[in-house]
Amino acid sequence: MININDLTITSLQFQANLYSMRMDYDTSGNITYIGFAKPGSTEDKPVWAIKKLEYDDNGNLIAVKWAEGNNNFDKIWNNRTTYSYS
Repeated sequence: MININDLTITSLQFQANLYSMRMDYDTSGNITYIGFAKPGSTEDKPVWAIKKLEYDDNGNLIAVKWAEGNNNFDKIWNNRTTYSYS
């Protein structure tokens, strides 16, 4: 059986070696948004690929979605809550 939490952490560790990362948390301490950009990128420029993590009522990770449905590096981190995710 594949543990999605382990898979997500492994993916994050790999991506952290290639990109700068930003994270945002909910009131329960769960990561809700993860952004990736080239090192040195600022949060107000359209150079980010952003993921949204969704959890069930028990705090289990149930979905990982991309801003505007793609992993293009053309999003603005500061606008992460305004994008649609799929």
